[in-house]
Amino acid sequence: MAINVVPGTRQKFEQVSELVQALPVNEAIALLARSFVGSPYLEFSLDGAGPEQLRLDLMRFDCMLFVEQLLAIASAESFDQFAERTQRLRYRDGEIGYCTRQHYFHDWVKSAQAQGMLEFNSEWPGQRTRRVHLNYMSSHRDIYQPLRDQRICSVASLIASRGE
Repeated sequence: MAINVVPGTRQKFEQVSELVQALPVNEAIALLARSFVGSPYLEFSLDGAGPEQLRLDLMRFDCMLFVEQLLAIASAESFDQFAERTQRLRYRDGEIGYCTRQHYFHDWVKSAQAQGMLEFNSEWPGQRTRRVHLNYMSSHRDIYQPLRDQRICSVASLIASRGE
């Protein structure tokens, strides 16, 4: 398995994981989020050239990776466990690939719940439900290099991954 650990990430993991030892996950995530305030934003952070790799970066985030990696840190006891949990959260069945990456937050949440990393609560105060068809990527193939090349990833594989 190819892992790309961005410089400074392992040290940052050691620093922040000490802050949350023995805390419940919900409290740990809140404390972790505060500790990363001011971290730079990096859009399309996983969409580099070449084959898909497990990329671990605690130095810069996009919104999805921020949530994903905080949950992985909060539930991990070691850097290796952090990497393994990030992989399971990010990729369907832990299989590293662009087409198996959880591109939509809805799918990511369902996967995290199925893994027991998030709890499902159907009644949150003030909660509202709306149903939307999530298809931005498949409707905008031209801005995603792997979707432009049918040999890498077809729209059908993304739709199949969502169970539609």
